[in-house]
Amino acid sequence: MAIGIIPAGMSDVAALSLGIPRRFEDAVGIIKRGKTQRVDSGVVIHPGGKRYFYTMADFGFTADIVRIAENNLFIKNALGKKAHYAAGFYKLLARKKFFDITCGDYSGRSFQAIFMNGLFWGGGFRWGNDFSQKDGTGDLLVFEKMNILRLINILSALVGGREIKGLTRLRTSSAFLRSERPVPWHADGEFMGFLSEAEIKILPASAQFLCEPDAVI
Repeated sequence: MAIGIIPAGMSDVAALSLGIPRRFEDAVGIIKRGKTQRVDSGVVIHPGGKRYFYTMADFGFTADIVRIAENNLFIKNALGKKAHYAAGFYKLLARKKFFDITCGDYSGRSFQAIFMNGLFWGGGFRWGNDFSQKDGTGDLLVFEKMNILRLINILSALVGGREIKGLTRLRTSSAFLRSERPVPWHADGEFMGFLSEAEIKILPASAQFLCEPDAVI
């Protein structure tokens, strides 16, 4: 079954990754044309079950930002998308919770990890220009040995579209997370709760979308 998307959210990173325009009539036109493209998807497997995702799964710092922004309806309604910026500023000042990430021969400790399958993150931001949604792998971003200044520099480079330095990036089909204390996480921008261990995997060519095939990288 092919999935059609009509962008309606604040970020619409899934539609953006698939080359689907934000204009309602244009998105409907793509669905009517009926062209499809298979892409990879991901799954987070944990003791409480599993959750599939398309664009990304975040663990730690940014997932907690989503939790704070989404759970406070007053702030969300008053500030809209800026609610996430307000929550992010608060989290910058808060004490960080670290967890362990392993992937093949790599082992690291971080307060933030992102497993990317799509192209865009947090709106129209890109962590790199060579990401792919149909190569059977994802991109694991680990924020190692990070202080506030270094984190701000990385986020500033991301927002400014500059080369991002000081970030560990691994192209992989699976990774493992373990923590002594529960870690917040979200999938495709939806806060999912807390977990202490998980396996994150890429499922090759497992999702089919209604889109223009030539627009999908």
